[in-house]
Amino acid sequence: MTILIVEDNDSMRQMIKKLLGDLTEAFSECVDGAQALATYRRYRPDWVLLDIKLKEMDGLAATRKSNRPSPSANSY
Repeated sequence: MTILIVEDNDSMRQMIKKLLGDLTEAFSECVDGAQALATYRRYRPDWVLLDIKLKEMDGLAATRKSNRPSPSANSY
């Protein structure tokens, strides 16, 4: 299982990693929604822990954008 942590507070990210360390084979970390969106699309983690209040792009906007099909996706 892979987990993406999106949190702008470094201490909180470290605490989450300690709590979930035995459950995952890999963590990815981001500090804002725009970075999270790019990381999500690239690595497709199994779980995403996403803070709602972020600076560049908040967690809700990132979630909405992550659910949109990518422009290169084929639709049938």
